[in-house]
Amino acid sequence: MRAAALALLAALALLTVAVGGAGAAEVTPSDATNAPLSAAAVAARIDEAEAARRQAAELGAEWFATGDLIAQAREQAGLGQLQQAMDLADLARAQGELAAAQAAREAEAWQQRVVR
Repeated sequence: MRAAALALLAALALLTVAVGGAGAAEVTPSDATNAPLSAAAVAARIDEAEAARRQAAELGAEWFATGDLIAQAREQAGLGQLQQAMDLADLARAQGELAAAQAAREAEAWQQRVVR
């Protein structure tokens, strides 16, 4: 269990560094074809992030930073900074998915921690 938690934190740290540490010259489109990003593609990715956030919230496991990342992604998209918006949306979606996975693990793991 501890190893899984550490792996989860390491994955999140890598995502955070990838978004926060990328310089303007290093930024490339997120899709595999390296085609220019469209506002529609960014909006769809933000919607995916919001759906992942809602799922985690329904499980009572939403991470506090996820909503802020989505808001920042929307702001960047509105400013025409599509790559930054896509990166923020990707991070928010990952946080939502990781939070939901954490909730699923905790739904069963708590029983092992109960003193009998």
